Amino acid sequence: MRERVREAIVPSAYGLVALLTFRQYGITFDESVQALYGELTLRYFTGHGAYTFGDLRFYGPLFETIAAIAYAPFPAWKFDIRHLLIATTAVVTLIATGRLAKRADVDPLIAQLALVMMPQWWGHSFNNSKDVPFACACVVVVLAFVRMADADGRWQMADGKSDGGSAIRHPPSAIGRAGVAGVALGAALAIRPGGALFFGLTAIALIPLLKWRIAIAGIVGWIVMVALWPWAHLNPILNPIRAIREAASFSAVMPVLFEGDFVRSNLLPRRYLAEMLAITIPLPILILGILGIIIALHPPLQRPRVLIAAWLIVPVVLFTIWRPNVYDGVRHFLFLMPFLALSVAMAAKEITRRWPRRHPEPAQRGEGSLDAQHPAISRSFAVFAAQDDGGVAQLAIVAVLALSIIPIIRLHPYQMTYYNELVGGTRGAALRFETDYWLSSYREAAMWLRAHACPNRPTRVLAAATQSSIACLRYYLPRDRFTVTQIGQVGLRGALPPQYDYYVGTTRWSCAANYDATPVVQFIGRDGAVFTVIRSSGCR
Repeated sequence: MRERVREAIVPSAYGLVALLTFRQYGITFDESVQALYGELTLRYFTGHGAYTFGDLRFYGPLFETIAAIAYAPFPAWKFDIRHLLIATTAVVTLIATGRLAKRADVDPLIAQLALVMMPQWWGHSFNNSKDVPFACACVVVVLAFVRMADADGRWQMADGKSDGGSAIRHPPSAIGRAGVAGVALGAALAIRPGGALFFGLTAIALIPLLKWRIAIAGIVGWIVMVALWPWAHLNPILNPIRAIREAASFSAVMPVLFEGDFVRSNLLPRRYLAEMLAITIPLPILILGILGIIIALHPPLQRPRVLIAAWLIVPVVLFTIWRPNVYDGVRHFLFLMPFLALSVAMAAKEITRRWPRRHPEPAQRGEGSLDAQHPAISRSFAVFAAQDDGGVAQLAIVAVLALSIIPIIRLHPYQMTYYNELVGGTRGAALRFETDYWLSSYREAAMWLRAHACPNRPTRVLAAATQSSIACLRYYLPRDRFTVTQIGQVGLRGALPPQYDYYVGTTRWSCAANYDATPVVQFIGRDGAVFTVIRSSGCR
């Protein structure tokens, strides 16, 4: 009971904060398109719509469909409900990470705290409907595979013992666990089909334990994926394979701000992923995570630890060799963060084990001594002093991890723009790397515009956006008081055209530099970094 309470501390605390803050996160760049995909999928399954998904067909629709079902009765709360559901998947990720930590015989609380204290993870966990649900699915699938491997008690924990003998005392159905793992796998692939590579590597690593059960899980997973994915209905074999190939060589190419230069997303250097992870993860977590990998690969090798290290190392190595088309910092690789958190927990356990013992001096038992006056208190101190000081080490590690709450609060609600001290924080990274690449700061811009609307007539706003991203601003502006026009050009010099009262421009792609002859009346950003500017010469 005590262990379960301890394991619930971080998910419960995060869940409470999520309930209090989820409405403060803005709509992201193509979130309106993702929401439309969910609505179209729901219409398809209810028989009220034909197959009209366009390029969205390459993406798994599961989360978007669930969201569409959830907000269908409350269309006015559409994006708020979506953001709350995304945060819910983050809570599930924390719970699953804790369960996986127990399987690896490391402290669940440390692993959960390490994950939630990564600002990039925190920020994405409110409005990233692509990568956070997929990261959640990754951890759940790995946990299901591990439980399947433990169906006959052969999954060995770090201390060389089976999972408390539970698998031996209560032998579950091996086929049943394979089926559960298959359902989890199918749901994950119905969120992001490109994850097949990651899950395939996981299955290969567990072949010695899973054997024939892999086939059952794979078949069930494929059936579930096809059932949940309308495009797969047209060709249950080839279409999922086409989607996996598209994910591996994404056709859309866009400029990425990297080390101060704009680089085409398909020409990024091989070090891109490793470097981005190194500069977007808090240094204590990064150092402990690397230490955990070193510990995992140090003899004697132990299966759970080696697998955790492999789940971290292999994707980075494959990226370095393969160099796929990616953009938007580390968001496509958020699924690595729960495993990095587990690596931190491995390092924490080793530090705790090696922490020096304290040997107390013999107690003084005079008449006025603590022993004589308060024997119960004295015994408590004596027990603490005689024990290995692992508790002190754990407390120190928790305190170091918790330091990340400072940038999480300081950057709110733009935690996904976090960069660590290696590049001078978010302020130092602002002109060299992508920050608010998803235009989530347009919500705050809209709130400012509402407070500074033109009197007696609709306010005319020109915004740097695409057709899919203009909702980041328009959604928050009443249509009877504002007219919003989008513009996708950059390099526009001179003054804002007189038919507009305000210009809203993101710093992404240098859109904020448009109309440089018109003064900036509001900067939106955090920690010295600017994400969006508002220009105006006043209502005319």
